[in-house]
Amino acid sequence: MGTTQLTLPNMLAGVLVWAILLTLFFLYVYRPLVAAMDKRRETIARLVAEAEENRRLAEEVRAQNERVIGEARDEARKILSLAEKAGHEQGKKIVAGAQAEISRKYKAALDDIERAKEKAAEELRGQVADLVVAATAKLLQRSLDAGSQRELIQEAIREAGRLQ
Repeated sequence: MGTTQLTLPNMLAGVLVWAILLTLFFLYVYRPLVAAMDKRRETIARLVAEAEENRRLAEEVRAQNERVIGEARDEARKILSLAEKAGHEQGKKIVAGAQAEISRKYKAALDDIERAKEKAAEELRGQVADLVVAATAKLLQRSLDAGSQRELIQEAIREAGRLQ
């Protein structure tokens, strides 16, 4: 059986083999592994930075959208308020116009009534004057005793009743 003896050349050969293996491992395994890990770390850092930037931009967009929505709501409230005021003003104008029309028609009706009263009074005065003239003419034609006076008054009353 072969026994290996620990000799200096064997030890140097062993150390040399380990140094070569370690150098090869360092060159072909460790360096590419570290480079891949560094590249992976940079990619992750870049993606995290991009995600942070995207989150910041999304927050800005959300804030801007909220501001625009708030402004739109304020504008809508203003428009509704103006429309409500315009509606109230228009309603007031319509009511005022209707009241003015009613007042005008009421005054015209009162004027018509007053004219009708004046016309009726004038007609009545004319009829009374005619009756008085007729009664006076009859009185002058007849002698005035108590019976004829009564008859004359009765006749004037009947004629007045017919005229109405």
